Amino acid sequence: MRKIFIYVILSLLLFIPVAYSGFWYFSAHKTKNLLTETISYINDGKFNISYDFKGFPFSLIFHVTNPKFSNEQLTISSEALVIKNRLFDKSVYIYTPSNEVNIIVHDGEKKNIKCHTNDNNHLIIKLNDTPSSLRFDRNSTIIDYINTLRYEDYGLKCDVLLDSENEQNIITEVNGKSNYVQFHFNKELSKLGFDLYAYRFTSPEGYLSIDIKLNYEFINHISASRVNFNIEKFLVQSNNFSIAADGGVQNYNLVTFSFEDKINVAVSNYKALVPFMTGKENHSKASNAFEKLISSLSEKKTDNDIQFSIKYDDNVGSSFIGKLSTADFINQLDKITQLIKDENSN
Repeated sequence: MRKIFIYVILSLLLFIPVAYSGFWYFSAHKTKNLLTETISYINDGKFNISYDFKGFPFSLIFHVTNPKFSNEQLTISSEALVIKNRLFDKSVYIYTPSNEVNIIVHDGEKKNIKCHTNDNNHLIIKLNDTPSSLRFDRNSTIIDYINTLRYEDYGLKCDVLLDSENEQNIITEVNGKSNYVQFHFNKELSKLGFDLYAYRFTSPEGYLSIDIKLNYEFINHISASRVNFNIEKFLVQSNNFSIAADGGVQNYNLVTFSFEDKINVAVSNYKALVPFMTGKENHSKASNAFEKLISSLSEKKTDNDIQFSIKYDDNVGSSFIGKLSTADFINQLDKITQLIKDENSN
């Protein structure tokens, strides 16, 4: 009887690691297939994806060699991506081991951007299920797979080459905590949350700090679908100007375009905002037009500071951005955009 008991114990001690190893390999294979199909679908191409056995027994580690994501606006590439998942965990961690990312902007003036990242910079994707349990479906959307998408930045330097002669440097700074951009998805409630915090971006023109937190909710109603939009925090600051906003839009009707509540906006030193939006060089006509547009919105002006609100007027049956109707504002903005294109081509 004692020998039988010993044999059973030995068998269990042998079976458990063998079974667990088989499960690990099975999970790695399933996750690799999901990554391959997802990346190939996004970029319409093939990648060399391998999993690193060093992840055994508690993690799955994948290497994507020479990844490249491209569309009409830009191309992003790197020597490699590392994708890591702790077994039984719904979170995926992504980073570039070389700490270098290359970006080519095709929209308008071509720009070559080379970014040098910090060792701690990474992308965190929280899934609705473990990667090995998910199955790729071309008819699905991002919210079918992802609960939270978060990028953390502990320091970043980007060299922007505008042409063969002009080069600019953009650097992110941190102060006790990471910069981050984060999206929250809630499929059941049709909610989207967005957080963005950047302690400071520095460039030859100055610095820019951003602290934004807002959420969006879509309500599918029989009579008409509606949208709720709330600003918990909105603050953009530079060494020359600042933009602050609060409030929200409630019950935005996608048929009548009517809504309740309003968004209050305050801009300090709005004239300094103009070159930031239009560019400093060769955009004199666009800059003058944009300055007039911003000034015309103001419902309250003090020196170079303006305040205006985004609201809907039931009596008129139209929405307004400050003193201008939304339609007029968009029309003038389109004209300014065309002026920028014309001045760039000359």
